Formats: sequence, C-alpha cells, structure tokens
Amino acid sequence: MSELEGKRRSMGGRTAAGLLLLAMLAALLFRPLVSALSPSPRGERVVLWHSQRGTEREITEQLIREFNAQNEGRVFVEPLAVPDASFKDKLLRTVPRGGGPDVFLRPHNELGEFLAQDVVAELPRDERDLLTGLRSGLEQEGKSYGAALTYKSLLLFYNKRLLPGGPPRSLDERRALRAQLSEGIFPLAYEANVFFFHAPLFLASGGSIFKDDGGFAVFDDLRSFRLVGELRKEGTIPREPTYNEAIRLFEAEQAATLICGPWYTPGGKVADAYDVAPLFAVGGRPAGSFVTVEAAFGIWTTGPLALASEVARVMASEHAQRARVAALSLPPVEARLYEDEAFRSAASSDLALRSIEVQRASLLSGLVTPTSTRMAAVWRPGDDVLRASVAGRDVDLAVEQAQYTLTRVAEYQPKAADSTIYGVL
Repeated sequence: MSELEGKRRSMGGRTAAGLLLLAMLAALLFRPLVSALSPSPRGERVVLWHSQRGTEREITEQLIREFNAQNEGRVFVEPLAVPDASFKDKLLRTVPRGGGPDVFLRPHNELGEFLAQDVVAELPRDERDLLTGLRSGLEQEGKSYGAALTYKSLLLFYNKRLLPGGPPRSLDERRALRAQLSEGIFPLAYEANVFFFHAPLFLASGGSIFKDDGGFAVFDDLRSFRLVGELRKEGTIPREPTYNEAIRLFEAEQAATLICGPWYTPGGKVADAYDVAPLFAVGGRPAGSFVTVEAAFGIWTTGPLALASEVARVMASEHAQRARVAALSLPPVEARLYEDEAFRSAASSDLALRSIEVQRASLLSGLVTPTSTRMAAVWRPGDDVLRASVAGRDVDLAVEQAQYTLTRVAEYQPKAADSTIYGVL
C-alpha cells in the first residue's frame, strides 16, 4: 500500500469518527436545545407525581396532554415519574418543607401515614356512585382525601385444556381434583406463604384485620392459617408455594388453577389456553380479595388546591376510566358503568371484560385494606404464621410470636417532641 493511499484511509477514518461524534452530540443535545428554544407553557403550573410504567404511564401522560391542550393559557400539568420504591419517602421528605407535587397518583393504603404527616389535603367529596367499599379507602372521619381512578384485586386463572368445563366453584371441589388430574399436576397454585395472597381463605373464613375497638383481630380465628398447611400436605398446592414457582407451574401446565393479580398475563404453554373466573367459595362463603384503590391525592402546602382538585377529577373522569378499560383491562370505579353497553364495548376482548367482572366480584366479597397507620404492621406477622403452617411447624407458637409483635405495635405511642429547644432557637 502506497504512502498516499495510507494517508487517504487515515483521513477517511478520522472523518468517519468525527461524523459519529457529531451525531452523538446532536442526539445528546437535541432535547435540551428544543426545550431551551421552546416557549414556556403559559398558565398556572400543576406538578403531578406518579410511579406508573408502560402502558399505564402512557395513558396518564396522554390524559395530561389532552387536559393541557384544552386549558392552554389557563393551566398546564407537568408530570414527573418517580420510582415506586422511593415514592413515599420522597413525598414525606419534600412536602413538609413546602416542596413536592401538587397532585400525586398512589394506592390508597398509604393514606393513614400521609395524614399522620400532614401531607395530603381534604378534597371535595367524590359524589360519584362508587362501587361498595371503594370510598372507605379514600375517606377518614367523614372527610374525603382522594379521587378513585381504578382498583386492583385478585383473580383466578385456569387452564381450559385441563379444566374444559371450567374451574370448580368451591375449595372442597378443588381439593377433590387431585384424584382427577394426572400425576404431577396440582389443583391450585399461589403464593401461599404471603398474607396478601392468603386473603381469599382468610376473608371467606370470617377473618378480620381489626376489632371494633381498633385492636388487632388477625389471629382471632386460625382456621384459614391451619388450612394452608393441610392443602400443602395433601398436595392441593405445591410443596414450595412461592410466587415464581406458582407462575412456573401454571405456565408449564402443571397447575390447573392460579391465584394472581391483574398485572399478570400468562405465557408459556398456557398462553393460548387460559381464562379467568371468580375466586372459589370456602365453607359456603364466596372468597374475596384484599383490594387496593388507585387514587389521585392533593397536597395542601403547594399550589392552589382548587386546581389540584380539578386535575384529580380529570384523572378519575369517565373518559379516563374508559381509556384504562380499553388498554389495561383495569376496572372502572363507578357502578353504573358496568351496565353501560358503550362502556363495556371499550374492553379490548371478551377475556378483558371477564377480567374486569371477576375483579368486581373479588371486591364485593373482599376488603379494601384499612388505611390505619398500623395496617403496615400486619403483613410480616401474617407471613410468618403462614410460613410456619406451610412448613408444618407449630402454628400456635408462630401465632404467639406474631401476637407479641402486634402487641408491641399497639402499645407503642410516640412521645410528643419537646418544643423547648425550638423556642430557644
């Protein structure tokens, strides 16, 4: 190769590297430059925090774009995605200092803690005809603090090839499936050692979280906790009833039915052979689910509360509910919409519509989890007792230890801070 040819190749290489560098710089600077050169939106600014991802986030941001277009010059909403794991802590840190959002979207179960920390503001009462139970997750002492967007509850998935006539309607019939199914196939799979997934057995057995006087009632009736150990011992549920194992068995057609939430879409061998159905009855009583209400909340320390309330209503509107039904099969919160044919036709498929109806059944027989600040103390002891039952250990001893934990929570009363030092300062 001649010296001249070598120089040409070297120059060509440098040119290509330079063009690549320019392309990378253009890609990095494109959005900042566009933002800097674009005129700032006019009107009152409302900051909205959420932790949604995927399609759910796309719907929320599309609703915000529509609202901004319709209210150009008067108000504009600025969305900010905050990671779910740090959402609550970030909110509790920033709002007392006058920062944070004006509106945020969050499950209702943290409301008690937000109220204790003076984070959320009272909003006008939601006058819609909400499904039974949903309002309890958004109100305390007659005051309303949120606008319901949708709710999430447990469903029963079943394999149509293994159960062509549909799943058994009772737990006893399900237990009898052991003799009908092939060797190595379980009648039921779910995360049996976690209290949240234990809700169908717990609620159908008459279980309650709190007593009328506010005391803990979780372990007043141990029938459902003992039942889990029996189901595992007899082979109705897998020997290792973890979440991942339950999913694996169902998708490998080694479990005829599965209890899971609306976030799950079956794959594997069962992807083309599954359907959903209401949770089974236990002892003649329909099983329900612990239910989480997704809601929009307002902040009292930031911008005008009237605008926050307006944005919350937009996020909870009939139009917004229709969008969640069409794209996510998330159930609407208004009772009348379940009978509205135009609304029902918004569902993407018959399966999606059945999923919505099944979640409604889980709500009607279920429990919207209490917003008490002490609710968070229930989950770990509940899990511990279930693990003992699944493992064949002494349930009474596990309950004794769990009760001790709950007693300490009940007796703990934080002391009021001494204000003397603040006065001196």
